[in-house]
Amino acid sequence: MRLRLVFLLTALAAAPTVLTAPTALAQTAGLPAAQAAYDAGRYGEAIRLLTDLLIRTPDDAGARFLRAQAYEARRQNAAAAADYERVLALRPGDAEAEVGRQRVRVGTGQTATAGDSQLDVFRQQGEGAPANLAYRLQYAEALTDAERYAEASAQYEFYLARAQGTPDVVTRYLVALAALGQADKGAAAAEEYLRLYPSNADLHMRLGYFRFWQGDRARARASFDQALALDPSNRDARQGLAELDQAGNAIAALERDLARNPNQTAKRYALAELYLANGRASAAQRVLDPIPTPPPPPPCRPPATPPPRPPSPTPAPPTRSASSTRSAPTRPGRRPSTASTPALPVPTARATA
Repeated sequence: MRLRLVFLLTALAAAPTVLTAPTALAQTAGLPAAQAAYDAGRYGEAIRLLTDLLIRTPDDAGARFLRAQAYEARRQNAAAAADYERVLALRPGDAEAEVGRQRVRVGTGQTATAGDSQLDVFRQQGEGAPANLAYRLQYAEALTDAERYAEASAQYEFYLARAQGTPDVVTRYLVALAALGQADKGAAAAEEYLRLYPSNADLHMRLGYFRFWQGDRARARASFDQALALDPSNRDARQGLAELDQAGNAIAALERDLARNPNQTAKRYALAELYLANGRASAAQRVLDPIPTPPPPPPCRPPATPPPRPPSPTPAPPTRSASSTRSAPTRPGRRPSTASTPALPVPTARATA
């Protein structure tokens, strides 16, 4: 508990606004529109719709498989192969995905690296003719299709700094920024181009998501509402409103629980985390304030050194007994040493009468 409180307080002090991804609801709303675009032969539009969807739900195998087919229809074999391989990772043994992967590698006579070679061609064209913005835009779009979003955003910025981008170009730029998680930059770009295209529902929808990820729920709702006012069929804007409602419902439920019983530490932590995730740092601080901070643990002290033990008395050397001075017995045929054998007294002869 103490570590969790410290973590939340650190988050409050260091990052008052937390960027979060949208919640995982029913994200397949855009799949029918992408399927319709694919069936009508509008492969570029299908890829754009599916890329938007996969930014939010990268593990949607159905959307990824359809995008692989759209890439293949445009002969973008590197991107198609990557999507087929991802489908196989999500659904091991998928026969259609395996056939598609083999087809783009060998069935058409092209390898999966052909797309990378084409990217190199676009890059060299743009570098060789910097004034030709069409080459630069072509390279940016190829990078987006290959999901190399950091490089793509740099190319779009180069292009947009020198030409007025159409809504479609701006949309693809915003897709790259969303994939990179750059909500602040994306919101600023969307606001800038909405001054040029105020009736573009797609730009309002994207601005709504960027504001949602910034934690500005009120303005995000306004952007989604504006997108739906301009285009009532905008599924992504409706999905954004649903995600806002889900986040608001979770917060409201925790607030009601704490109003009934304020002494629920675990729910205070959960509510503070939701507040942080929605950019409400001051509310998170308020909900954490009633929780007493546990005292710090006592400092570690080294164990006391036991007193030294008195030295053991040295035993006295053994005394030599009288018997130890006797000479050792000699072996037969050997004369004892006179140095070690005491001299025996010689008896004197008695005097005779």
